[in-house]
Amino acid sequence: MESFFAGAGITPSRTREGALERFESGDVTLLCGDFFALQPQDVAGCSAIYDRASLIALPPAMRQDYAAHLFKLLPQGVRILLITLDYDQHEMEGPPFAVSDAEVRALYAGRADIEHIASRDVLAENDRFRQRGVTRLHENAYLINLKPCDN
Repeated sequence: MESFFAGAGITPSRTREGALERFESGDVTLLCGDFFALQPQDVAGCSAIYDRASLIALPPAMRQDYAAHLFKLLPQGVRILLITLDYDQHEMEGPPFAVSDAEVRALYAGRADIEHIASRDVLAENDRFRQRGVTRLHENAYLINLKPCDN
């Protein structure tokens, strides 16, 4: 958290709220802690989420719970920029775990509009994956807009 703010040249205030640590400066608030400890009031003013490493850090068995918790937490209309990695999961044990386009669509089906906005072949720049035997590695970006619904 500190490195994020240091990179921006600002010093955040730091407080503890139950199971979460809050880093705040101006309009930017970062919460650090167990995702499943988050409550709707923690993200009530949230309008956007950047998920670069949450979904891919979870084994497949936990991803449905992750998505369900997101739907309970987030106010309608929140936009999520989701970054995933896709590779042959048989070639390497995660984390990070492979998350396919089909899985992203299944996790958010009926609850969000999903737009696949970019895909890059990133194997050449990831020695760690190549050394572990991965032969194909794609980074995918999605813009997910949560639809209004009853939680």
